[in-house]
Order: sequence, then structure tokens, then C-alpha cells
Amino acid sequence: MILSDEEIKSLLDTKTETLNLDYKESLVWRRGNNEERLAIIKDILAMVNTQDGGKIIFGVKDDTLEFLGLSDESSDSFDVTSVNQLLHEYADPPFTCQVVKRIIDGKKLVLIDVPEFIEVPIVCKKTVHSSQNKEILRKGGVYVRTPKCTSELVSSVEEMRSIIGRGVTRKSEELLETVQKIITGKPTKQPPEVKNNYKEEI
Repeated sequence: MILSDEEIKSLLDTKTETLNLDYKESLVWRRGNNEERLAIIKDILAMVNTQDGGKIIFGVKDDTLEFLGLSDESSDSFDVTSVNQLLHEYADPPFTCQVVKRIIDGKKLVLIDVPEFIEVPIVCKKTVHSSQNKEILRKGGVYVRTPKCTSELVSSVEEMRSIIGRGVTRKSEELLETVQKIITGKPTKQPPEVKNNYKEEI
């Protein structure tokens, strides 16, 4: 679902980071420092495993959370393809985010809209260290947003059970919906190419 300007303004007016909302000041994505981009990938991996997903807004001052907007260079450097290409290198199974560009009150912003995982938690598939040998991402790690609004590895069995439980619930709901369609005789939607295979018989 595409966010309206009013919805984005409401997120800016929140002026508080939460489990599902993170503000960033600025980044030139295409030629930015790879460690900075991987820190964003870490936040995305954490939000996808957090209930209801999350949103990352670029153009908000770090200390005051005031909406300052982005330079043309920073705004222009983001595109859905390059963000998701880098994300797919680290996410297993792969998934896709929306990258939204808007002008709000005459200022540019970029918003990365992260969906909640559909069936199974998303696992990081590569380990990466910074130039100071600090771990940025860990292979096999499952990241989540914490109450302190940081992105961290799952640290307890209870937390992991909660994440898996959400996946099981979502899969059960999908299965129940399919069974109901079969019982009521309402066919599930099929892609056009499947229908075309049986055009003569129909």
C-alpha cells in the first residue's frame, strides 16, 4: 500500500523512534560508505522480523528529530532496485522493500517501507565486519528491533519462539482461508498464464 503525504507527515510529527519507526539524517546511497549502507540493511533485517514491519525515514536530524529534508544528491541516490539488490545479498529468504521519495513542505525525503515477514523469520546469510573489525552483520543471525529502538540479534529463546509463533499464526490463517475457499466453492486467483493453459477446455 502506497503511503499518502498525510500519513508520512504523521510519521514525521511523531518525533519519537519506535520499534517500527527509525529516523536517519542523510545518506548518499549509491556512492555512500558501504558500512553505512550495511547498517541500514541491518535495520531492515530487524524490522522485517518485528511485528508490523517498519519504516525508515531519511531527512530527519539525529539529535532534535527535526525534519530538515535531503539534498538533491542524497535523494536522487536512492532507488528501489539498488536498495533491494544489496538487501537480497544478505536476506534469506529474500524479500523486497518499497523505496518512497516525496517532497513534504517543500523538502525532500526518502522512506524505506519494510514489510513484516510472511511465513518464516528472515535470516542474515553473510557475516560482515567494519574496517575496525567490528561485526556489522552475522551469518545465521536473526535481527529484531528492541525496546531501545536499536537493531539487535535475537537474544533469548522466548524472543525466538515469539517470532516463530507469529509465522505459524500467519501460515495457519492463510491455510484456513484456502480451505474456506475450497469449501464454499470460490476458486483461488490463478495467474493469467495458468488460465490460458486450459483456455480450450473452458
